[in-house]
Amino acid sequence: MSSDHRPQPPAVCRCLLRLANPIVPPDARAPWRRRQDACLQSLWILAGRGELPGSDSAFLAWWCREALATAFLLRVRGSDPRRWIRGPVFLMAAAAATLLLVAASSHGFAVTR
Repeated sequence: MSSDHRPQPPAVCRCLLRLANPIVPPDARAPWRRRQDACLQSLWILAGRGELPGSDSAFLAWWCREALATAFLLRVRGSDPRRWIRGPVFLMAAAAATLLLVAASSHGFAVTR
C-alpha cells in the first residue's frame, strides 16, 4: 500500500485561504477553494523541486496576493448598482449623509441647543 507523501504548503498560506474563504460568495466558494488549493499545492511542489526562478517566498507572496485579489473580485463582480440602491444599506447611507449635511450647514445643530 503506497501512501501519498506530498510536501505540504506553509501553514501561513493555508491559513490565508481559510481567512479569504468568507470573502468569496457562497455559491462560488467551493470551486474557488479547490482551485486555490490545487494552485498552492502545485506551486509548492515546483518550489520543492527548485523549478521556480528567484526565491520561493516571492512566489508564495505573489500567490497570496493573487488569491486575495481573486476572492475580492469574485465578491464585487456580481454587484449591481440597482440592487444596491433598492437595499437597506443605501437607505442608511442616505440618512447618515443627510444628517451630516444638516449638521454641517447648521453649524453643529446650533439651533437645537
